[in-house]
Amino acid sequence: MYFRVVILLVAIFVMDVGTCWVRAEHDGKVQILLLGDSTTEGSVPRRHVPKGPHLEDVIRELLAAEKDLPPTNVINLGLSGEYIQRLLESTTT
Repeated sequence: MYFRVVILLVAIFVMDVGTCWVRAEHDGKVQILLLGDSTTEGSVPRRHVPKGPHLEDVIRELLAAEKDLPPTNVINLGLSGEYIQRLLESTTT
């Protein structure tokens, strides 16, 4: 499960190579948006352990541990039943 999310993040990064980079900041923090299906959403873990830590919390903590990176805010917009191709297509129309 975790491996699929990492692959998705890498795939999105690779797709962006060569395109214009946009850096989203709010309150001095870089904004990171997670898109995906129930794996990204963490529907099963949220059902069993509602108070986390969940994917966005783990990513935020791992990034915070790297002292040479700026502060981040990780936003999880994963949605059960969604698939990434439809998400990508909806941003281009």
